[in-house]
Amino acid sequence: FLSAQALFKTGDHSGALEIFHKMGEKGDAEFLYHYGLTLEKNNLYDQAQRLYGRITRDGRFGALARERLTAMNLARPDAVYSGVSDEVRQIIVSAPGQEAYPDASALILLADEAMTLSEDGQLTSDIHYVVKILNERGKEAYGEIPLPYDATYEKLELEYARTIKPDGTVVTVGDKNIRDVSLYLNYPLYSNVRARIVSMPEVAVGAVIEYKARLVQTKLPNKKDFDVIFWLQSDEPILLERFRVVVPRDRRLATKIANNAYNTFGYDLEPVVTQEGSHRVYRVSFERVPQIIPEPAMPPASRINPHILFSTFSSWQDIYLWWRDLVKDKAMADGAIRAKAVLLAQGKKSAEDKIRAIYNFCAQDIRYVAVEYGDAGYEPHSAAEIFANKYGDCKDKTVLLLAMLDAVGIPAYPVLISTRDNLDLQKDVPSLVFDHAIAAVKAGDKLVFMDATASTVPWGSLPPGDQDRDVLVFFPDHYEIVRTPTSSPEENSLLTDLRIKIADDGSVSAERLVRTRGVYEHGQRYWLRYTMPSLIEEGLKQKVRSFADNAVLTGYKISGVEDLDTPIALSYTFTAPRFLTQAGETYVLDKLGTLDTAPVFAQVRRYPIEELCLEEKEDVIDIELPRHLAVKYLPKPVSMQTPWFDLNSAYEVVPGRGIRFRLFYRVKQRVLAVDEYPAFKKAVEETAAQANQHVILEEIRRQDGRTQKK
Repeated sequence: FLSAQALFKTGDHSGALEIFHKMGEKGDAEFLYHYGLTLEKNNLYDQAQRLYGRITRDGRFGALARERLTAMNLARPDAVYSGVSDEVRQIIVSAPGQEAYPDASALILLADEAMTLSEDGQLTSDIHYVVKILNERGKEAYGEIPLPYDATYEKLELEYARTIKPDGTVVTVGDKNIRDVSLYLNYPLYSNVRARIVSMPEVAVGAVIEYKARLVQTKLPNKKDFDVIFWLQSDEPILLERFRVVVPRDRRLATKIANNAYNTFGYDLEPVVTQEGSHRVYRVSFERVPQIIPEPAMPPASRINPHILFSTFSSWQDIYLWWRDLVKDKAMADGAIRAKAVLLAQGKKSAEDKIRAIYNFCAQDIRYVAVEYGDAGYEPHSAAEIFANKYGDCKDKTVLLLAMLDAVGIPAYPVLISTRDNLDLQKDVPSLVFDHAIAAVKAGDKLVFMDATASTVPWGSLPPGDQDRDVLVFFPDHYEIVRTPTSSPEENSLLTDLRIKIADDGSVSAERLVRTRGVYEHGQRYWLRYTMPSLIEEGLKQKVRSFADNAVLTGYKISGVEDLDTPIALSYTFTAPRFLTQAGETYVLDKLGTLDTAPVFAQVRRYPIEELCLEEKEDVIDIELPRHLAVKYLPKPVSMQTPWFDLNSAYEVVPGRGIRFRLFYRVKQRVLAVDEYPAFKKAVEETAAQANQHVILEEIRRQDGRTQKK
């Protein structure tokens, strides 16, 4: 009982509750009263009410129990705004509705967050959210509130959660509405990654949900430092937003404002700093923050949402020394790893071939558990454990790759990376903004990066999200911040060769060959490797219908899927009863080469256009015409070179055979700035007007033994 009381007083309400549960409900009035208080702190109000009811006549604790029952009864559904603070009540009463925010699904009335670093290195995060549901989308989005945490070093306490109905009555979340789950139930190595899921009761359009929680991190990554991001915007409007960071006065806290070019709302993101006793407080506060309205092909939110990075890390050297020591003892090869590495390298003449074989094994034979770096802690499991289990997250697969390469005498280096969808690394503010771990090896005088989580990416290539990113490379005696390479357009290519034969009756038989490189090959390999054969066939059946009405797939061949070092070969054949569209005495071919103008439908943009990668596409189409048809109109060649793309298309008549069409398209610029958009839009639309044309055919009639056009 004393242990439970001590835990309760220190804020470990979950730990206290665990002890009370083990002891049962057979104690005296004092025991039952404190048991009830602990139940309340864990939002188990029904159970607390039952225990209080048993001791209401006790001479000492009866009055206290009755007070608690009265307070709890105020939070019953028939009590208007019971337990709601005056500030929150005023915010709710004066909150606008859907008409003020037609694009929103909910309105965040209050987003109040605070992070406090104690003298002993404990980090406490407090969050308080009040959200008004505007429509059915909002009900779906906010009906359940996930509160993730790492059970190893974090304690999550839900102070309260409640739904405030449109008439002001309050429905408080109870134990039946809360469940604590592992986010990776099928992977015991990551069972510490958990979430408390709060199912909000009676959520309806016009209702408001309110919740307040505290997360206590008892051990910081390196035992003394932390970093945190404050995001200005959300995907919903924010009526009132407050954020503060509290640190001891003698602790350094660096700040960095990023994406301020998109802060066109007049907000001053520079934190206000005050001295309060033995602490220094950094505050920001904003009202009526607009939501982010998505645009097609816009960059990730991390690169357009204005934010502030707060970090106590003093140098990249500190981060290097800390994480290097976490990794180096984990990347040790045991006998089983060594034997497998030697077997994989056996018969390979060059170091590159050995690296390729070991990388392929780690990428393809070790299952990837997609746990973002840091979500399951920062320390990897041992290489031996990952090899035995045959699964791991990014840092674990990296450790195994390092150990296997070391076993055959090839040094390799761990790398921390913030991927394309995540934050940009800020060189002047050291922090743990990384969300991924990969590896690097020296090949000649350059570094080759390897992402062992990318099971369809061959050695020497990187997924698009890993490209053109500043990364932290951990060499044995120093670190370097370097930029990962960006693949050229030629390295991301889609080449197709379609041959169509039109019979005299108008039916067609055709064969199409598809060749891919880079990101196209990665995607095609993933589809072919992880899709059931019947669905692959269904996909091809649908594809041939895009070439001709009522087309029927007659066969297909696939090779090279399982071997990362072998190009994929995909070809298929189809027939169709009709290919041409008759228009009186002429026939029209569907547009063979088109340029899609859908991406430039908007007159103006707020955000840039960002392509997945630089790329090339080339289509060659050969059409063998029947004897009674000839070309009446052939579109003129199109050649357009712009700063953003090149397009060349050309038709030609092949004597004795028919028509050949070639289309070449190259993306030369990955990011298109907003001020470039009007010129880009004009170039796309002008090019499309020239390229999106039809071939016209006409019949040939025989008269007096001679051939002439009708």
